[in-house]
Amino acid sequence: MTTTVDHTNDTQSGSLLEALTTRVPEIAYGFVDIAAIAAEPGIGTKIAVRATIAGVDPVGACIGRAGLRIRDVERELGEHITIVAHHSQPLLFIQNAVGVPVVAADITDPIRRHITLTIAPGVYSRAMGRAGGNLRLARALTGWSIRLLPATRPELMCHNTARTDKESA
Repeated sequence: MTTTVDHTNDTQSGSLLEALTTRVPEIAYGFVDIAAIAAEPGIGTKIAVRATIAGVDPVGACIGRAGLRIRDVERELGEHITIVAHHSQPLLFIQNAVGVPVVAADITDPIRRHITLTIAPGVYSRAMGRAGGNLRLARALTGWSIRLLPATRPELMCHNTARTDKESA
């Protein structure tokens, strides 16, 4: 079962927050804020972070040079941890949480927070994750119902290809 953790008052996240605060001075000093945490035992944890002051890379600060900070936390807790950038725009936050390039996105129901993402076939399995774990964690982290579709049309296979009116004529 995937759980979204309100990091301000959940004892389950206490050891994670303590480990991060100990190893990431930017969190300890308040330069980086943890916006959301989603965890699934045996699958991993996703943490959304944001800078509280300009000029700080919140993801880079948490990961550390050559990944040393986050690897120390993972070793201590025995759990895979993915750090993603929080964003105030839902689409960008969802893309960050899924962690693969998105070819197209369609917010199908903004009230109920439903979105469909079209993913290139080469990264579709990574977007899903082992037994769907990456997708479940992304859903829990963002609070959105995310549906993934593999790109099947040739014009969608290249991430940088934009279809224009001239091409469709």
